Amino acid sequence: GAFGGGGGGGFSLPPQVEEGCCQLMAFLYLSNEEDFAKMWDKVTPSLAYPESKNGFVDTVQNVELRRYFRHCIEHDTTPIYGDGFRQAKRALEEYFHGCMKDLLEFVVVHRSFPI
Repeated sequence: GAFGGGGGGGFSLPPQVEEGCCQLMAFLYLSNEEDFAKMWDKVTPSLAYPESKNGFVDTVQNVELRRYFRHCIEHDTTPIYGDGFRQAKRALEEYFHGCMKDLLEFVVVHRSFPI
């Protein structure tokens, strides 16, 4: 998996926790893509969108795609990805007040969500 790596490095998470965190990160990215793009453009200005005034070009298609992928993540019915996402999102909102860093630190130490 994304966190555990599966390469025998000694660190692994239960699949629902690992994939739940990954799906949450994807969901947050899709929800805040403009902010991520602006931050990325500040780090690598050569990749900025030259045709826009603010360094970010959004189209109706991009907005619709983000909305569709967020919907897919939110409504996934599989135990590992869907339930994992909902547990991660609930933990982020209820226990860590939106601080992803604190959620990930908890997960690394406890190998679970605080729910």
